[in-house]
Amino acid sequence: MYDSKPLIYRSGLLYFPLVAWILGIFVFSGITWIIPLYICFAYAILWLTVRSVNRFWRDPLNPVFLVLVLGLIRFSIPGFLSLWSEPDLLIFEMMGLRSETWILGHALALVGLLGVVIGWQMPVQLPGRRLLATSGIFRIRRCNAVSYAAIAGICVGLAALLVFVKSHGGIVEAVDTGEMRSTEIQEGTGKFFYLSLMLISSSVVFSAYLIRNRSAWWITSLPPIFAASCFWVLGGRSRAFVPVACVALVLWYRRDELKVPVKTILALTLVLLPVLSYVGLAYRGGEGLSAFSEIFSASRLAEYFHYALWIDWGHLHALAGAIAAGPGSLEGQTFSYNLLWPLSKFLDLPGKSAGTFIVQTLLGQSERTWGFHATLIGDAYLNYGFTGVLLVSASFGMVLKLIYSGFRQGHIDGCYYSLAAIYCLRIFYESVEKFGEMLVVLTFAFAIIRLGETVFNISRTKTSAELLPA
Repeated sequence: MYDSKPLIYRSGLLYFPLVAWILGIFVFSGITWIIPLYICFAYAILWLTVRSVNRFWRDPLNPVFLVLVLGLIRFSIPGFLSLWSEPDLLIFEMMGLRSETWILGHALALVGLLGVVIGWQMPVQLPGRRLLATSGIFRIRRCNAVSYAAIAGICVGLAALLVFVKSHGGIVEAVDTGEMRSTEIQEGTGKFFYLSLMLISSSVVFSAYLIRNRSAWWITSLPPIFAASCFWVLGGRSRAFVPVACVALVLWYRRDELKVPVKTILALTLVLLPVLSYVGLAYRGGEGLSAFSEIFSASRLAEYFHYALWIDWGHLHALAGAIAAGPGSLEGQTFSYNLLWPLSKFLDLPGKSAGTFIVQTLLGQSERTWGFHATLIGDAYLNYGFTGVLLVSASFGMVLKLIYSGFRQGHIDGCYYSLAAIYCLRIFYESVEKFGEMLVVLTFAFAIIRLGETVFNISRTKTSAELLPA
């Protein structure tokens, strides 16, 4: 579908982002007076890209739109705020972040976003698209037994999550205190954590089954809400929101058929997401279940809002930290270790978290206790330098186009697409370290669906045949 566009139109969409990226080269070559022109031109190109892509695909929730809207929240808002005044937060003073670092971090963010656009607009035919079209491996047949496999997967994932939490203390205590995130992970329990990810995969598969059978939209939302509630105790809000976001994305493409009240849900989302984000931060910060009582505290919410613009929602500090740490410092270790996972564990490859490296370099912490989400842009900059940001982000944009075009052309089922798209967003705005988790979740989804279409379906067919009269 995309390649049917006239070549001149596609070349124009690719030409201007490349010009903006060249301006970025001058910025990072030391010609700082060009920064205002570069920022204005880059935002104009990104806006035109969103408009043209939305018009072509007739879908306001396409991956390019999602990436750029999140970029506006994560990078642009703190970037423009830093032009007026530096944030008065102690951790930024300890990191030694100054106004020049914030400005260059903002410029680096635009380089990464332009790279995604360049990769999306590349006029090349990816070989994987033909494979998807001919194999049908990611299409789901209508089979009621898939629901049985999904329910079994939910049970297995829930059991693994309970065992994982139990191995680090009492389950009731973990739920009540919310301090599971700060607990040191015991050796040998990682397998239970990865197995617990089946709860995410199975809940999305089960909801996709309900959607295909035209169940009410609020019923299809129950499995992911259950999964999110279970993962909430681990403290990772992004992971907890994954199944809900996946099902919301699938519902978006069936909204007319299922009569989904999109405007009502959007209004509730805009209100509830900031509140739940604040509650989640307070919950895992030691307040436990008592954090839910702070929902009605206007003063606490206002205080959190100021904090969130810079650290929780805003994420420019990671790129500013990457600028301060220096380009190419990790020499590709982050990518080689994570992209080859789990083989990297057996090959004994050296691996270094970019987010942890920023903390150790700027705060002087020698032990691996915590780290920032460096984002894919920060990962690329710390591993490969400025040019690596364009190459990595452009490759990311090409992968997004492959996944999305395969979904829109019917080669990839909405269940797989939603999981892949949401995890791609997590990789871009958190770290390439989420790549292994994405592989596990997609593998579980594939296994559950195939078990439902084969083993569970055969068992159900035999049972039905036995019940028939001779």
